[in-house]
Amino acid sequence: MPKQIPLEKRLVIIERVKELHEIGYTYREIQQIIKEKYGIKLNKSTISYWVRNLHKPQGRIKPLNKSDMEAYAYVVGASIGDAYLRKKRSKKGEKYMVIMRVRDKDFLEEYIKNMKRVIPDIEPRIKIGRRNFYTTIIHNKLLYLDIKKYIEDPEKIYEDLKNHKQTFLKGIYDAEGFVTVSAGVSFSGAVGL
Repeated sequence: MPKQIPLEKRLVIIERVKELHEIGYTYREIQQIIKEKYGIKLNKSTISYWVRNLHKPQGRIKPLNKSDMEAYAYVVGASIGDAYLRKKRSKKGEKYMVIMRVRDKDFLEEYIKNMKRVIPDIEPRIKIGRRNFYTTIIHNKLLYLDIKKYIEDPEKIYEDLKNHKQTFLKGIYDAEGFVTVSAGVSFSGAVGL
């Protein structure tokens, strides 16, 4: 498969190839379907590598461990709540960053703990900046694309994380939640987002 195909499109194509193979299509039939839908002619060997998980299209990009969906759901919730996305061009190519900048160091440590379960090979550092803000930067294109997808289409959150709603909500409440208490004539309290 040509290398100039953007990663997002490659990831969609590989998922479609695996789906077609699971249904029972032959490699030749998969070739034809992909050619018709995406205009790309895949080699049978490429299809075989993808189906058998011998080759992954993301190359050097660290893959996300989505088998630990609890940690992934927490990271998505917390990232939607307090992180921001940045794409930066450099001489070496583009950098995709998920940047978390908060005042609560305990929350940031919990975020990093879950992040290490989602991307096992990373070692995020915590930097302390102006006005006692703590910052960590995660360099990962796949995480960047996932968070961007969920921000642009929030319905996908429910589709992808419907079995992990509680952990997703824990992440977003840790990021954006607050407690209010009022003591006047009567006493009342509330949790908000």
